[in-house]
Amino acid sequence: MGVRFTGPKRISEIGAAVEVHVTTNSVPAAIVIPAAALFQDAERHKFYVFTIGDNGRAHRTNVVTGIRAANEIQVTQGLKPGELVITSGGYALSDGLHVRASITP
Repeated sequence: MGVRFTGPKRISEIGAAVEVHVTTNSVPAAIVIPAAALFQDAERHKFYVFTIGDNGRAHRTNVVTGIRAANEIQVTQGLKPGELVITSGGYALSDGLHVRASITP
């Protein structure tokens, strides 16, 4: 595999440092969550997130993960597009606890 520069600027200095991002896999219509929202149930060998239901309560939701990046994780099963996932404070949550969403863009 070779590296080809596609930008207008060329590096002419030998030994110059470069930063390279390589994408080895992608899923354009994937459901992606912040890594901080994912929890592991080590005893059952499963992963879960907390979602906010229409009733204003936290729901522990089992998920199956796919592609992982440093700060984001693809969810292949367990979530539907548009579901609200709790991204902070999850360790203090329990299933059915009343929560109030503070949505940030």
